[in-house]
Parts: sequence; C-alpha cells; structure tokens
Amino acid sequence: KSSKRRKLDAGQTAGWARLATQAQSLEKRCAEPHRLAFAFMASALADAAAKGDWVLLDEVNLAPGDVLQHLLPLLEGRDVHGSFRVFAAMNPGGDAGKRELPPAVRSRFTELFVSEP
Repeated sequence: KSSKRRKLDAGQTAGWARLATQAQSLEKRCAEPHRLAFAFMASALADAAAKGDWVLLDEVNLAPGDVLQHLLPLLEGRDVHGSFRVFAAMNPGGDAGKRELPPAVRSRFTELFVSEP
C-alpha cells in the first residue's frame, strides 16, 4: 500500500470545498423541524392531467409494466381535469421486440387499427 498522496490542483480543491459547503447546508436544512431537503416536482404528465391538456404516448407498449400500472388512475379519470385526454400509439405486438399491452391497460383505450398503405 502506497503512502504517497497526489496533490490537488486549484480547481479540484475548489470543487471539494463547494461540495463540503453544500453538504453542510443540506445537513442544516435536514436538522430543522418540518423542513424538507427534497421537494416534489410534478411531471409533464401530471401537469397535463391537472390542466386538461392532451397527451400522446407513442410506442406505449414499450413501457415497463410498472409504469403502465401507474397510468391506470389517470386513464380511469381519477383526480384529472375534465378535458384531459390520453392518446396512445403502438405497433402490433407481433412486430420484432414489441409486446401487447396488459389487458388492464388495453381495456382503458378505444382501439383503431390502421393498416399499411
């Protein structure tokens, strides 16, 4: 095991000093009662649901199953603006690498099949 230590240049020293200052600031904020160090930030999808915007989910069948499960409350109209709409597009499940939507998600949509020209 070598006991040699590399010397830090001025930029590295300044970077470590900034990190130490930020860590101390975070530590102080966490110690204060009723003070959160982190804050919730709504996603673009949550903002659209609140404002009544329309959203297109392209290639929706490529999303992981747990993500699709979290969409269900929105698709059921829970806590969303009355004008909020979700459109989803996908290639058929038989295409290379594609899979079908889970039945619980698929049943929330009206399906339109568009054949190739």
